[in-house]
Amino acid sequence: MQKQLLVGAALVLVCAFGFQSVFPKNYQSFNAQGKQDFVWAKIVADGNTPGSWPWTIELVKLFFEDLTLTGSVAEDEMPGSHKKLIHSVGAIAKARFNWNAKTQSKYTGLFKSAEFGLIRCSSAAAPSSNHLAPGISVKFFRKGVHSGNFVAMFDTDPANHPSANFFDKFMANHVAVSQNPSFAQRQLLNAFKKASPWPGTVGLSNFAAYAEDGTKVDEPQFPWMLVFQPNPQLTDYFEKLDNSDVPSTFSAYWPVGKQGGPTTLFKVYGLETPTDTKPFFMGTFEITSGFAASSFADETLFFQHTFLQTDFATTHAAGWEALVNDDLLSVQNGEHFRSVIPAF
Repeated sequence: MQKQLLVGAALVLVCAFGFQSVFPKNYQSFNAQGKQDFVWAKIVADGNTPGSWPWTIELVKLFFEDLTLTGSVAEDEMPGSHKKLIHSVGAIAKARFNWNAKTQSKYTGLFKSAEFGLIRCSSAAAPSSNHLAPGISVKFFRKGVHSGNFVAMFDTDPANHPSANFFDKFMANHVAVSQNPSFAQRQLLNAFKKASPWPGTVGLSNFAAYAEDGTKVDEPQFPWMLVFQPNPQLTDYFEKLDNSDVPSTFSAYWPVGKQGGPTTLFKVYGLETPTDTKPFFMGTFEITSGFAASSFADETLFFQHTFLQTDFATTHAAGWEALVNDDLLSVQNGEHFRSVIPAF
């Protein structure tokens, strides 16, 4: 009995004191640049050392994990019980959006100004020499409130991207879900569906909900979808590489503190509503530093997902849910709009 009490007490202590935050208590009060500076200092302190890919047996956890955490946690620090089991290893850089006047006048929050952010580039699964599942995680800081985040990809399945070229496909915050998924993909989709009925999409309402200076927006205005058109200079450069390891290739091409490749990674296009068929130009996405490999970014930094039902609950998106169905979402990814977007 005494032994059981001691074990129980030990478990309570682990739960109470096992998770030690690396962020200061007043972190949330920082302005956008202050938050970026703090996080970036943690990143470069890693000395360009990445995290590690999970063991194959660990991936089974994905089928049972509570993925609602990815939408409900608004902090920049990974919840203590959570681990990046997909997109586990990446390269990260400081970034900004250069929005055009139409975007700034039409939308709210970080769609007006987004100067202090991060982009983390990674593959959904450990890449091979000829298969990669490229994706980007985007975080922009705001004063006194949580950051605005979203993710974008071409496809979740490396088999549908038989290339080591990270920049050869258009990406979007909506990813077409396979109509014939493998057993493992089906289990993963089911796990994500416990968090959102639309597992291939993330919304943008939170990105529009607060300005960079922390000002709250009463009625956020945001596009249905963002499409990222890669800079063809990057497409050409990465086509020549036979190395699909993102941390090493990115940090070599864009070394921190030195002149690197082009700073404009993407042109950004948007769709206003679910039924729009021609994206409009919104601006460019640029890096403001080199890329670094970082175990802090891989293991501690957290990117919240805004589930699509959050967008549907806003006044701006009233009626959108009725327009969305499986047929629409099965084709509506970034690459789908390549033919109607002008050359870079």
